[in-house]
Amino acid sequence: MKKILIIGPFLFAMATAGFGVIQLGTQNFLTTLLPFSSSIPIHLLWVYIVSIILVVAAAAILFNIQRGAAAAITGALFFLFFLILHVPKLLGNLKDPLELTVAFETLLIGSGGFIIAAEFLQKTPNATKLMRIVISMAPLGRYLIAFSLIVFGVLHVRYTSFIQKMIPAWMPGHVFLAVIVIFGFFLAALSFILNIKVTLASTLLGIMFLLWVLLVHVPQVINNYNSETEWISLCIALACSGTAFSIASGTLLKTKLER
Repeated sequence: MKKILIIGPFLFAMATAGFGVIQLGTQNFLTTLLPFSSSIPIHLLWVYIVSIILVVAAAAILFNIQRGAAAAITGALFFLFFLILHVPKLLGNLKDPLELTVAFETLLIGSGGFIIAAEFLQKTPNATKLMRIVISMAPLGRYLIAFSLIVFGVLHVRYTSFIQKMIPAWMPGHVFLAVIVIFGFFLAALSFILNIKVTLASTLLGIMFLLWVLLVHVPQVINNYNSETEWISLCIALACSGTAFSIASGTLLKTKLER
């Protein structure tokens, strides 16, 4: 099981690189996930700057170059996007299911960046004050992820019929699978909040997201390879899977350090 969990940061990095590559390909910010206005000054330059940061940070994580700093920068970037892009929209309309979804996906990815950063920085001897601040943010990140999962669970309850349509036609028991996903969100959130069976809950959550990547998003990308939104959805699910696995491995590491 530990061998499975160590892939978390790598999945997260692959997703982060994917976001950057998508933006470079479209020469625009990610649709819905990063809803910057095209009228902002030097728009294209900002697209390139953010894309390069994401790709370089992903490469640093993948090739073991200042992994903690790279993950922290990624987390901070998505937290910033959540605050300046999504919070104002949420305050204006809390009933918009699309905005709720993308806002808390952004928050989850940002939280994942800090959790992964903390995982690497905990292994660093003589951690600096800044490193200790990043490490201390990991528990907060887990609570924010729990809240995001609750939002996803509520949305899945409200729009169960739509969720069932996203399940591949060849898979049996669409209603049952949709219910399993809902329970998965709520139970994982409860585990993170109460700090009970976190390793098990986050491992199962990571497997669930990874199955979505393999069974839902990869086939959709293959059938619609020119669709930006399909690629973005794949990368989001990949980042969520990597984050969940990283929570599990981080919990194991913390337990080991406390012994």
